[in-house]
Amino acid sequence: MSELRELLGGIAAEAPRYEVLDGIRARRRQRTLRRRVAGSSAGAAAVAAVAVLLTVHLGVNPKPDPATPTPSASATSSPAPKPVLNTCEPEQLPMPEGYPAKSVLTAGDPTGRLLAGRAYPGDGRPRLLIWDDGRVRAIREPGADARFDAIATDGTGVITAFQGDTKAAWLYRDGRMTRLVGQDPVITAVNTAGVIVGASGGHAVVWRPPYAAPQRLTSISGVPLDVTGLAEDGTIVGVLRNSIAGPVTERNGEVSTLPDQPVLLLPDGTERVLELPDEIADRPVARIGDPQLGDDFVTALVYAGAGADGVIRLARWERRTSQLQLQRMPHGGGLLGADGWAVGSDGFGNNVLVSPSGTVPLPDLPGARDDPYDRPDFRSISADGRTVGGYQAMPGDGVLVVAVRWRCR
Repeated sequence: MSELRELLGGIAAEAPRYEVLDGIRARRRQRTLRRRVAGSSAGAAAVAAVAVLLTVHLGVNPKPDPATPTPSASATSSPAPKPVLNTCEPEQLPMPEGYPAKSVLTAGDPTGRLLAGRAYPGDGRPRLLIWDDGRVRAIREPGADARFDAIATDGTGVITAFQGDTKAAWLYRDGRMTRLVGQDPVITAVNTAGVIVGASGGHAVVWRPPYAAPQRLTSISGVPLDVTGLAEDGTIVGVLRNSIAGPVTERNGEVSTLPDQPVLLLPDGTERVLELPDEIADRPVARIGDPQLGDDFVTALVYAGAGADGVIRLARWERRTSQLQLQRMPHGGGLLGADGWAVGSDGFGNNVLVSPSGTVPLPDLPGARDDPYDRPDFRSISADGRTVGGYQAMPGDGVLVVAVRWRCR
């Protein structure tokens, strides 16, 4: 009996997960059926067109066919993200007076005006840095190996650091530090309301004022998520990953997995699944990059196929309607701005800013170390792609890296 109870308990625990996955499968089966119906309609239309040509050629007046409804497309195209950028120029960010040049940049706000990082004075002076449109100020760190992991447009930031062997996180706001409750925290984003999203104890969470224990985040049916972004209105975007959902055994015994599934967690407690097609350019969708939240769109890079045969698309879901737009991307990228610009490589080892309209070179800082292994480390991109932040190695004794801002126009 105990074994039966454990079995039934396991089935009950897994039920929400299978409910979500079954729902995703059902929607995809419907889309597949619609595509087949559309294909059949297209074939019938082609036959009808040939028949019309033949009858006209033979001098017969055919009766007009009744209007045939056109199946709605699962994705539409749209103009490339704006603004259209043409050049990017790097500049080394300034340091507080008397500080050595060594520095790194670790975070930026969505506008690109605020950038945050760390200095290495080596003599007890404050090590954390915030650049406000290039003007720098230093902030006392709360622990060892401190760094800014996220910063909002009003200067609200989140810092992680170690106290002894324990990693902890602090909210930095109006010059004050507030330690967050959590285990081995990982910070993804913060907004001007002080809402923070990330992970604690290996689970996606949200911290809200007054910062008691973090709230664990799942889909409504209990399926865990990777959290990837946060909007000013409190909307959270996450992804149900293959690695989280795991393989599922079908009724016929076959084992299948599902491509990553993006989801919006709305401020009113509801959620909205953002749909993806099963295939792009006749290639199965393989994975999706971390979605980013803008004012009007949710944006992500979608990869279909594999290897040299793979294709990349910029997916943009309209936040109000969830309508999907897919745009061809010449290259992939690691960092993605909410408006659709991404930092990537052109395939020849050159760093570029990528959008559906093309690529813009991201050149090295003048005088940077000429070594293919010392390429810039990019850490932030503004929503509009105009500001990219990171750091790069420079010639000098030991390890010398400096914080860099790329300004694009």
